[in-house]
Amino acid sequence: MVYAATYVHPVDYAGYLPAAIGNAGFFLLFSCAVAAISSAIEIARLRRSGMIAVPQARSSNRTMIAVLSKSVVGALVVQVFGIVWLIVSYPPVGGDLPWIVIAMYVTVIAFHAMLGALLGALLPWVVAAAAALTASYCWLGFTQAMPFPAGRYLSGVIVVQCCTVDTALTPGPIAVTVAFAAVSAFLFFALVRTLVTTARSRRRRRASVVLRVLTAWVAAILVTLLLPITQTYTPVQDRTDSELLCDGTAPRSCLFPEVAADGTVRRTIDTMWTNLTDLGLTVPPDITGARGDSTPESVHMAIRAGMTPSEVVYSFTSSLLPATGVAYCDESDYQQRQTAAYVAELWIEEKGGHGMDIGAIQTQAHDADGEYAPFRTVPIESQVHWVTATLPILGTCDRPVPAFPTS
Repeated sequence: MVYAATYVHPVDYAGYLPAAIGNAGFFLLFSCAVAAISSAIEIARLRRSGMIAVPQARSSNRTMIAVLSKSVVGALVVQVFGIVWLIVSYPPVGGDLPWIVIAMYVTVIAFHAMLGALLGALLPWVVAAAAALTASYCWLGFTQAMPFPAGRYLSGVIVVQCCTVDTALTPGPIAVTVAFAAVSAFLFFALVRTLVTTARSRRRRRASVVLRVLTAWVAAILVTLLLPITQTYTPVQDRTDSELLCDGTAPRSCLFPEVAADGTVRRTIDTMWTNLTDLGLTVPPDITGARGDSTPESVHMAIRAGMTPSEVVYSFTSSLLPATGVAYCDESDYQQRQTAAYVAELWIEEKGGHGMDIGAIQTQAHDADGEYAPFRTVPIESQVHWVTATLPILGTCDRPVPAFPTS
């Protein structure tokens, strides 16, 4: 829980079930370690006892499955605890359960269990346990640190920080990870079975199986790395506009169900739009809580479930400013544009948030070159005229920024 509280931030998953399930991938560091260490110890003891070589009622396959299943189940309990802890801490208000991610967790844990079992088949149990922990951590860390996206699909941590409320998980790339982990688990199981049940005197058979398994595993790695669908950093895609829930006419706000559930975001948007337009500022009547650049006809905001009014006001304000930032034309002009952008931002936040419980605007802390305080004293018509003229040209070098009005 301490680990999750440190590295898993509620802003990454609160209010959206797919994001909560995806961020539980952080717990693979623990569940995979449990699977690897437990399997290494169990197989090392089984090999040392010689039980699997003794004729029994059930086959060696069933004996090994019975032993290793305990390790897998124990690791799954750790992973489920992580999922439940995230969901209970900040209950999601919507989103479908991503079963493909659940399948991925199961197969990845099984793969690490077989990795530990392989080390248990080769080393004494104390050494095998330490080696299994190291191998599990190194595999997760190595695949995550690869300099190209496809390497991430060799582990299950690809879905951590996976998605915002306006995106959804893409099943195809995740299915590749499921397939790779399942194939790896099967190959390592076959290798462990051969090493444990085949007499050491039959070196040729053991070597033949080792060579075939490693060849197949390398082939599985190469296929995973070269597939076109594994060339994206994170397996997400934009949600469709058909999922948006639209309400009103002026303004007309379109939000995803998870955001629109409590009504706070929509009310804040409506109030802010009304405040600004009542002052005479032209604001597009269509507001969409989804990815995209704002246009003269519509505003696209960064939205998540559970946002406070102050966060909505800040997001709305940012959406009215240039998406690419302030244009750099020359040294002196750039400083002037930066100052103008800060003043416009503070003005929109203050005027748009009027009448809402968003906390005081910290004008002294954020005042750009001391320009905002005198700007507030000029007639409101002059303020609106300056903001209206300034916003469209902050992101271009076509025209200089208008001078601040004076009283």
